[in-house]
Amino acid sequence: MNKVEAILISLKHIDAYIDGLIRRRNKIEASLLSTSKWSADKVKGGVQRKQDDIYVELITVKDDIEKKSVEAIRLRAELESYIDAVADYQSRNLLSMLYIEHIDRYDICEQEQYDMSTFYRKLAKARKRLEEVI
Repeated sequence: MNKVEAILISLKHIDAYIDGLIRRRNKIEASLLSTSKWSADKVKGGVQRKQDDIYVELITVKDDIEKKSVEAIRLRAELESYIDAVADYQSRNLLSMLYIEHIDRYDICEQEQYDMSTFYRKLAKARKRLEEVI
């Protein structure tokens, strides 16, 4: 796999990864709000843990998720900057619609009034232009 393909695949999947991190963070925030603080855990058997220990763990996990989110968003911006650097506007627009906006290729063909063979020809040209940037 060449660098262009790796960048385009990453762009295709990074939004889903960021969304997953946000969902995980939201679940933890909901747990933090529903957790009673500073009381003994009611579970019998095993190591008795105080609720504040669990609360600290949740905050730590939440902080880790937020760091990962920031890094993923930074990576997404970096990957998008490669597409933004493509000089040919038509190629840049096609790459942007497909890999940044995640518009389906059939919808792009309809919007741009391309047939499928024209779409793939223009996509190959756009990938070549992107390779020149990289």
